Amino acid sequence: MVTPDYAAFDQDRARGLVSDLHQSISETPRVLRNQPTADYAAMLKLPRFLSTQCQDGYLLGIPYGRHLKLFYEFERLGPLQANLRDLVTDIAELAGKHTDCKVLALEFDDFPNRHHVDHSIVGAYFRDPLPFMLMRARDMRDQELPDAPDGVGVRSAVPGDADAIGEVEAEVAGDDALAPPLPDGFIESARSVLVAEREGAVVGYIRLVDAERRGLMAEELLVNEAGGEAATTALLRATMEEGKAADRRALTIRVAADMAGDPLLKSFGFKHSGDGLQYLRILDPEAAYAAVKKRPTYIKVGKIFGRF
Repeated sequence: MVTPDYAAFDQDRARGLVSDLHQSISETPRVLRNQPTADYAAMLKLPRFLSTQCQDGYLLGIPYGRHLKLFYEFERLGPLQANLRDLVTDIAELAGKHTDCKVLALEFDDFPNRHHVDHSIVGAYFRDPLPFMLMRARDMRDQELPDAPDGVGVRSAVPGDADAIGEVEAEVAGDDALAPPLPDGFIESARSVLVAEREGAVVGYIRLVDAERRGLMAEELLVNEAGGEAATTALLRATMEEGKAADRRALTIRVAADMAGDPLLKSFGFKHSGDGLQYLRILDPEAAYAAVKKRPTYIKVGKIFGRF
């Protein structure tokens, strides 16, 4: 059985129950995953993950700062609906004892089919989903760039910038208790992290990783109020210049779901390329339940929302 080593938080990766479950589920015609595009076999080989399982599926938790990112894999919908709450409770208990994680994050990129498990997610005390949108500039090498803004400089981040980047995160998050601090190696493990500065202060950053077909993906793009549109423009411009110099192609960014018509993004050639949802839940079940009870009750049929 693949279980955490509670002393060292290392995973026994010998063949066991979870790997057997993955092998059998992956061979079925339909596999139920919250991230269908993710490589679940590769995640099972990571040195740091938590897992809980039942007879018909399993739940993985991968630490990312104070977030524990969750990935489930099931063969049938019934067992997923019946077992998700208990699996989430179990993995939250493990995370609380053996990691620094404080928040569970369950993301969906299978956007059209998300409604099939909504009631299970609510039953596991997740908050209302945060919708997001992916936008892509097809080829940075051919993109005509807006003029560089005055008063904002961009440079590559160094490990000593982590505190300043964390301050930008905290400022933007405000009083949201679900905003985690930066993960370990946030700067060192990226392809590139660029910071925008105004009058010597860091006002925003963009974190880049490699993507398929010689593209780049901006996992994080965040600017505070002092940076504003000028800092966003400077960061995107510097990113595309860097991508062009490295002969990279598409640039994909993740933004709020209502930004499809944003003039700034259009000026860089970004177009809508996908949608997703992120559900968040704090580890403590009583606090998570209290947060869920405060929100309005919704009933959903297919893609039609009602309220009562």
